[in-house]
This record gives sequence, structure tokens and C-alpha cells, in this order.
Amino acid sequence: MKFVELWDLTTAVESFYIKNGKATSFKTNEPYMYKHSVSYDCFLQGPVYPFIFGDGSYFINLYEYDGTPPYDPEVELVLYANERIGLMNEHYDEYSVERIRKQFPNAVIVGAVKEIPPNFNNGPEVLGPNENAYRQRRSERTPNRIRFFNECDYVNVPGVPAGTFVNIPYFNDLAKHLNKKLICTPGPTNVDYMFEHYYSNEKLNSIFAYVPPGTPGTLT
Repeated sequence: MKFVELWDLTTAVESFYIKNGKATSFKTNEPYMYKHSVSYDCFLQGPVYPFIFGDGSYFINLYEYDGTPPYDPEVELVLYANERIGLMNEHYDEYSVERIRKQFPNAVIVGAVKEIPPNFNNGPEVLGPNENAYRQRRSERTPNRIRFFNECDYVNVPGVPAGTFVNIPYFNDLAKHLNKKLICTPGPTNVDYMFEHYYSNEKLNSIFAYVPPGTPGTLT
């Protein structure tokens, strides 16, 4: 299955594709990693889903493409996190599900919950000098998020159905406004990579003690 993960905007990760199991930059065609990567083969957070589906799958930072990803009729599944610039009224159509469907005509579109309040729609009420408009807190993002999810085929929450995270009040309220049920799937972690590169059966007999700064009798 050919898979694509889309984010409407991120300033931390550039678009990449999976080649020989490694993230590879679209810009340079060289192996790629960002600040939360441990290697080209393993991202611990961020756009991690392309690694599950392997070679040929990719991640697109839509801001780099003005909201319109390259046309690809071979894609069968799209996971789309649309949370900031794509939910502003003046950019909604550019980043809409309708636009994405035209670029991936044979794909199922799954809306992804990446951020929740207070991180969702955070930012200043009034922009400072030279600040980008997408950084501003915008009242329309909340209703536009519901509109966006209702235009998707499915909506995914990264958590287990019976978990504490999925059952916070925000999701209970969100579900009341959707025309579909929330699907819950835990975010993936490459445990095989972590065990192979960081786990050891050799243990040290040691005691760890943390003394907070300012504790009497300690140096600060």
C-alpha cells in the first residue's frame, strides 16, 4: 500500500520519502533527519507513519507546496493533519480535503489529530513585527477543524480507545460535532530499532539520586 502523511504546516520538518528504509529529502535526494530523529531510519516523533509503509511512501509539508501536493494516483491512504494555516479562513480552500482528493484521487483520506488545546490554536492575539500570520491565534480554527474532519473519510486519534488521553473532555466534546466516529490507534514507535541499537542485557549496579538545586547542604 502506498501511503502519504500530510501536515498543513511545520517549520521543523521538510518533505521526505522513504528509500531503502531511510528518510530521504525531496530537495536533495540525500538521507534526511531532523532534530527529533535518532537516525535516518528512525523518527521517534513527528511524521513517523511513512516508515511503517516503507519504500515509496512519503511525508509532505504542504506549506512547501502552497497547499497542493504533487499528483499521485497510486496513493491509497492519506493521513492528513490540518491544524494551523490550513484552518485559517483565507487559506481553507487551498488546504481543503477537496483539493487533496484531486491530487490523490484513489486514496482514503484520514484526518489526524496532532495537537489538542491548549497547544492547538495557540499564539498571540496580536502579531508582533515580522511575525507570520499563521502564528496568530484565530477564532475560526475551532469550527474549521470540525468542518475539515467532517469532510474526511475517517478521523484518527493517536491513542488507545480505553486510555486516559482519548477520554479527556476535549474529545468527548469534539465527537458531538462530527458526522463520524473517532478512530483510535496508538502512535507507532520502532521498538525493534530501539532494542537493537540502545538496549543491552549488561546492567550496572548503581543508585541514582536526584537532589533539587537549593537543597540545604548542596552546591547551587
